Amino acid sequence: MTLEVHTARVSYGGPDRLDVTRKSGTQEGLCFAPSWALLRQAHPKLGGKMSWAEYEKRYTAEMRASYRANLPVWQALLGRQRVVLVCYCSDPDRCHRTVLARILGHCGALVRGEIPGVEPGPVKVYVDGLIAWGDRYKGAQAEQARRVGCRNGHRWCHMFTDEADCAELHRMARKIGLRREWFQGDHYDLTPGRRARAVELGAVELCREDAVAVWRRQREGARSLPRPAGPPREG
Repeated sequence: MTLEVHTARVSYGGPDRLDVTRKSGTQEGLCFAPSWALLRQAHPKLGGKMSWAEYEKRYTAEMRASYRANLPVWQALLGRQRVVLVCYCSDPDRCHRTVLARILGHCGALVRGEIPGVEPGPVKVYVDGLIAWGDRYKGAQAEQARRVGCRNGHRWCHMFTDEADCAELHRMARKIGLRREWFQGDHYDLTPGRRARAVELGAVELCREDAVAVWRRQREGARSLPRPAGPPREG
C-alpha cells in the first residue's frame, strides 16, 4: 500500500486530516511542524524576514532531524493509505505543508497536491492548564472571586485567543456563562467546570509552553501579553 499525500487549509475536516502546525498540531503532527525558532525568523507576523528559499532549506533540515528522532512516527505515516497535511497558510506554494508533501514523496509516497476550495476556519479559542491559585485574590472583585474559587479548590485557568479581534472569544464566554465585565483585557479566567464546558464547545487545550507561544504571537500583534498569574475575576 502506497501513501497518497494531499495538502489543504487547516479548516479541512476529513478523517485523514493531519495538522502539521506548531500552533495547533497533535503530538503526531508536531513531529512534522517547523520549530518556533524557525517560525520566529521566517514568519512576517512574528517579525521574521527570512527568504522562502532559506526557510525551505532550514525546514527540510529540521525534517531530516525529525526523521532520525521520530522514525516510528514517520513509518506509521508512510504506512497509511491517505493523509491530508493541513496548515493555516493561504498560499500552498509558500507553506511547509507542500514542502513536507514533497519530502514524503521522496520517501515513496504519491503526492496528489492541494485540495481546492477549503475556506479559512473559525478563529480558535484556547484554554491552558488549571493551576492552584490559592487565597491570593485582589482587586474590586476579590471577594466574589474568592467565594467562587473556594468552591473549586482555588483552581483556575485562562481562556484566550491569538487573534486581535476577540469577538469569537467573547462568543465562547457567553456560551459558558461568563459576563463581559469579567474579561481581563486579553483573557478570561475559568473555573474547572467552565473550562470543561469550553473544551466541549471546541476550545483547544494547550500545555503551558504552547500557551506562552500563543500569548507571544498575541503580543506581536500589538496586543499586551496576558499575565499568567493574574488574579482571577469570575462570578
